[in-house]
Amino acid sequence: MKKVAYYVAPLGLIVFIVLLLTFEKLQALDARAADILYDNSILTFFHNYGTIVLVTALVATLVLLILKKNYKLLGVALLALVGAFAINQIAKNLIGRTRPETAGDLTSYGFPSGHTMFSLAIVLLCAYVMTLYVKSEGAKISIWLVAVIFAVVMGLSRVAVGHHYLTDVLAGWALTYSWVVLVIYWYEKKYGLKKKHAFSHINPYPYA
Repeated sequence: MKKVAYYVAPLGLIVFIVLLLTFEKLQALDARAADILYDNSILTFFHNYGTIVLVTALVATLVLLILKKNYKLLGVALLALVGAFAINQIAKNLIGRTRPETAGDLTSYGFPSGHTMFSLAIVLLCAYVMTLYVKSEGAKISIWLVAVIFAVVMGLSRVAVGHHYLTDVLAGWALTYSWVVLVIYWYEKKYGLKKKHAFSHINPYPYA
């Protein structure tokens, strides 16, 4: 992963803390976002069907790692996903922010958004793994561009269906980014890059 991603990770944690301390003062922002996004047809579509894409991408990524016998990265990916879920549950219950009235029968707390966190964790991990096994810089940029757009749309869809405030989603993005990048940073520091060999274009296997 590019070094700039590591430098931005602490900023994500700072953003989360700021949102934690100020979300009650940002009700006007949440209300404005709800007015703009609520019941948006495109975002609602992604809310209804985006999970299928996420699960498919995740399964494909895990299968790829198994086929490549990259069990260390497979374990790290699972750690990042389980960790994101655990962090979300702990944070929600400690903070105890209720959801919008439009959330209907949902009774769990809303800050930070769990769907946003898990979606972003999957997207980041899938994009990271995919870019390890492609050579073209253009392809790598395209993968990350699609990943970022998909993560943003999935997060905003939670506001569109009335299940979360915008600040719940922003906090989910910030916290998950910091966590996943931290896990990847640990992985890369611990195992490092293998030197490229003559047949790396045939059997890409950049990590131990």
